[in-house]
Amino acid sequence: MSTITLFDWLRAANAHRGGVRIAFALLRWIAMLVITFTGLFAITFFIGRKILIDPVLAILGDRASAAAYAAARVQLGLDKPLIDQFMIYARDVLHGHLGVWLLTANPVIDDIKRVFPATLELATLSTFLGIAIGVPLGVAAAVKHDRASIKSRV
Repeated sequence: MSTITLFDWLRAANAHRGGVRIAFALLRWIAMLVITFTGLFAITFFIGRKILIDPVLAILGDRASAAAYAAARVQLGLDKPLIDQFMIYARDVLHGHLGVWLLTANPVIDDIKRVFPATLELATLSTFLGIAIGVPLGVAAAVKHDRASIKSRV
C-alpha cells in the first residue's frame, strides 16, 4: 500500500477543481519563500561568523588579558562549533531575540526600531520618485516608438 502525500493529492485533484490549483500554487509559493529566507538566514550567519574581525577583540580591545578574552568567547558562545552556534542563533531569532550589536552594545531590535522610520521614509520617497520619473519617460518612449532616437531607447 502506497502513501499519498498532500502534494500528490493536490496534484491529482488539480484537474478537478480550480480552487485546489490555487491552493497548490499558494503552498508552492510559501515553500519557496521559506526556502529563500532560510538560505538568506544561513548565508548571512556564516558570512558574519567568517569575517576577519574578531568580535571579542572588538568588544574588549587588544589590551585585554587572556583570561578576559577566554571568558568573553565563552559568554558569546564562540567556543562552540559553528553548527551549534547557528542552531542557537536560529532558536534565538525564532523567539525574537536578535542579539546585541557590537558597535553600540544595544539590543539589535532597539536599533532597528530607532532607524526603521527613516528607512521607511527613504524607501517611500524613492518609490514615488521612481514612479514620477519612470512613468512619464515610459509613456514618452511608447508614444515615440517609431522614431529612431537615442532618447527614446534609453
